Amino acid sequence: YALAQDTIQPLKNICPGVLFSLAAWMAFSWLYSYYANHFSHYSVLYGSIGAVIVVLIWLNLTAVTLILGAEVNGVLISMRKDEDALKAIVAAIEAAGYKPYDDFMIAIDAATSEWYNEETGCYDLPKAKKTMTRQQLVNMWKKFAENYPIISLEDGMGENDWEGWVKAAKALDRTTLCGDDLTVTNINYLRKALDMGACGAFVFKPNQVGTVTEAMEAQRYAVDHGMFSIPSIRAGGVSDDPVADMGIAGGAAAVKLGPPKFGHAIHIVNSLLRAETELPEAKPFDFSPFVKF
Repeated sequence: YALAQDTIQPLKNICPGVLFSLAAWMAFSWLYSYYANHFSHYSVLYGSIGAVIVVLIWLNLTAVTLILGAEVNGVLISMRKDEDALKAIVAAIEAAGYKPYDDFMIAIDAATSEWYNEETGCYDLPKAKKTMTRQQLVNMWKKFAENYPIISLEDGMGENDWEGWVKAAKALDRTTLCGDDLTVTNINYLRKALDMGACGAFVFKPNQVGTVTEAMEAQRYAVDHGMFSIPSIRAGGVSDDPVADMGIAGGAAAVKLGPPKFGHAIHIVNSLLRAETELPEAKPFDFSPFVKF
């Protein structure tokens, strides 16, 4: 997630996808002051990750499966271990001339509801061919968060595993947990998440709750109670998607987009660039309270 103290920031999928079992790994920057700067730096990093992966394949350090351009993903690649994805992103940040933590951080969208077994209360990782208890999964996330610049973990536990979310939130004191499947832009679930201390952020998707009014009311409630909102475009979206505008109007700190190559993502980028030009003094959100490093 691209986050900053002074401006709306973009979120770019850099190296998401197959990566054993995790759904999405994303790099973001929060150092630079203006959206235009962020987009420029993301474009550099997007090229860098491709070069790093080519080197990894050449050195036989990862599988040869490489897809440049699924529907919402920047790069899909099958790696031997989950942690290899984090190493690749850090290597790409450094190869592009930036510094982890200082210039770029990492956000993960794990989509672990796909792993959760309601009957056993455990997590079945099909590609890794292993089963983790709730505590083992929390321990894995904690290890990653302590060794890599991970600022946000989206859907790190199953959507019905509220106990797991609370455990993870307490354990990951350097990382903000973000609900998507958990909260579904629904004010009742957001209220429950806040009451239980399950997460400090949520993905804003009006289609999840069904109406514009309900979505905006849910976002306002969450933001007013200390959560931060991240509007997300949808796979196969159109080139006039209003979700970013709706999110920003409600106090969002970031915009979750695909890589800088799809038309519907570029359309939103251009819209935000125009808005920045026309409203140079706009400071819609102060993200500094959420930075825990």
